[in-house]
Amino acid sequence: MAEGQGGGNGGVYAILIIIVILILAAVLYMSGAFGGGADDATDINADVNIETPAGDGGGGQ
Repeated sequence: MAEGQGGGNGGVYAILIIIVILILAAVLYMSGAFGGGADDATDINADVNIETPAGDGGGGQ
């Protein structure tokens, strides 16, 4: 008699828990918690060259 009670929400909760676990695992992997993963993504080579304009920079005449 107790089988019909509950509304069948167990499957919905199971799917939500699985999705949360997958998201948590992805975040941990990308942060490098498993010994890698984020090393290549965070190794950014920001080589910025700013050229100065020609002239003495004094302006005027």
